Order: sequence, then structure tokens, then C-alpha cells
Amino acid sequence: MEKKKILQILTIPIFLALITIGLFAFGVFPIDHSQGEFVVLGQYEGNGECRKVEVFGDVAYILDKTPQGTGLGLSLIDVSDPSNPMHLGSYFESGIIYDFEIVDNLAYCANMQNGLEILNISDYNNIHRISHYRSGTPIFSVEVVNRIAYIGAGTLGVEILNITNAAAPIRLSSISVDNKATQVKIDDQVCYVIDHGNSFSNIESYNVSNSKTPVKMGEYIIQGVDFFNLQIRDNYLITTDHGEADVGALYILNIEDPTEITEISSFQSNETPFGVSIGESIVYTTEYETGLVAVDISNPNSPKELGRTHEGGEAFDVCYTEGYIYFADGINGLNIMQFNIEDES
Repeated sequence: MEKKKILQILTIPIFLALITIGLFAFGVFPIDHSQGEFVVLGQYEGNGECRKVEVFGDVAYILDKTPQGTGLGLSLIDVSDPSNPMHLGSYFESGIIYDFEIVDNLAYCANMQNGLEILNISDYNNIHRISHYRSGTPIFSVEVVNRIAYIGAGTLGVEILNITNAAAPIRLSSISVDNKATQVKIDDQVCYVIDHGNSFSNIESYNVSNSKTPVKMGEYIIQGVDFFNLQIRDNYLITTDHGEADVGALYILNIEDPTEITEISSFQSNETPFGVSIGESIVYTTEYETGLVAVDISNPNSPKELGRTHEGGEAFDVCYTEGYIYFADGINGLNIMQFNIEDES
């Protein structure tokens, strides 16, 4: 009897150890850290209203208030030295640029008041518009894939343009929505659209393999949830929810089958979430008045907070690339940061 008890005592830890090894091998456990720290490396103050940021190579592209304070324009910032970002050039004609896409030496700007502006940005000292497509309604987003531009054109839905000749865009077709198309994301010939209503938003999917005849595939809707931003990694769609009473959430959705989008999990925000960017196993999201948050998604079924920072501005947008975090912090401009994880052990 005594030998049997000893054998059981010895066997249980070995069995648990084998389970643990197996779970780690299949990526089930989240990162074994409880917290981390954001470290500011450098700052570009700008003109006082940095709202969006994308980074390609050594250049950060931001939307910022114009020096005259009359709208939002596109500015290019040299970030080759993160501790000393330097202004390269800007563009502003009129209106409010709400979104943009950078492809090679061209910037495709969704101007809420003026339609789609296509800019030549090859010469930072002479950024200029080469064409202009007016949709007839405010536009909120633009996505460019394989010489096709997809425009979130509000009540007109999604307008699909052939931009093989960027100087003369040609309209191919459109996707009708019930309310307003406010954001568009393309993944493997599937177009995901936020259809924004008065109190909630749908996420709809369309087959755009034939850009002249898009076909609806599916939709995802939760009453009272106001989806705002879309980011895609592998079979995951990660989106922010503006929510009700200024408190929203981060949603992780499964889009392996675009005809049946399903929820994997959600992470409750402290305030209204805006931007989102996906790192290796961490999602960085902005909460308008409470700052920047790092969320561990190494186990997508159980996201958890790793750390947060509030620099005092209005947390609009974030872009993670090559180990650096670029934080569009409203009146504080652009903050260049890193996130250092503190190991519990």
C-alpha cells in the first residue's frame, strides 16, 4: 500500500509536467508575464492633432492639423532615428483627410469633404496631387490592393475603382450597404466592411475576386456594438467597439470562413477604444482618454492586459512595426515607443 502511494505521488507531477509541455507546444498558454512598461524613445510634436499613423521603412505617415488649423493634412516624418524624428514634407489642399493608404510612391487619401486624392510623394519637397475622384458623399476610408482602390463612401457604400492609371481612376462597381460604409479591409479577395448605423454596426464580408460583381458572403452583428476599426492577421479579425456610455471593447473574431464570422473572445476597455495594431502576440489599442494599452493575445480565447500608459493627449491611433510602437496621441503629437515586458520569474 505504501509503495502504491509513493508511486502515485511521483506520477502526478510527471503527468502534470507532460500536460504543461504539451500546452506550451500548441500555444495554448498566454505569455508568462504579468505586466510590462511602455518606454518613450522620441516625440514629434507636430501641429497639435495627430490622429492617424502608418509606418513604412524609415518614414512615418501621419494625419495632423494643418499649421493654419483649417483641417487635417498628411505629413511625412523621418523616423530612422527614433529619438529624433524629423519632418520631411506635408500635403494639404482643403477639407479633412480621414484615412490614407501608401503604395510605392503614391498616397491615396480619403478626404471626407473632397473625395479620393491621389498624391505623388516621391519628392518630399514637392508632394502634389495627380488625380482626384469625387464620390459625391463624405468618404471615410480607403484600401488599395492589386491596383484596385476600395473606398468606404458612407451612404454610397463601397466604391471600387481601377487605379492602374493613378492619374485617371475608373469606377468599376460598388457595394451597397444599409447605412454607411465607414471602413474597408481586404484579405484574400474578401472585402470586410463596417456598415455603421445609428446605434450599432455590422461587419459584412463580400467576395471581390471579380471586382465588377462583388457578392455578399456573410455578416457579423451584435446589437449595441459599434465597430470602429478592423485589423486582420491570419484567420483573425481584430476590431474595436466604441460601445455605449463611452466604454467599449476589443473583439477577436474568427474569419476562417468569411460566410460565418464568429466571436472568439473580447477584452473590456476602460474607455472609448479607437486604434488597434497587431504585434507578434500582443495587440496595441488606444482608448481615447485613458491612453495606450498592450493586450496579450497569445491565447486568443483569453486576452489579458499587460500594461498601459497615458501621456496626457487624446489616444487616436497606433502602429506597431519592427519592434517599435508609433502612437498618434492627439495634442501630444507622435510618440515613438517600445514595450518592455517584465518577466515574473
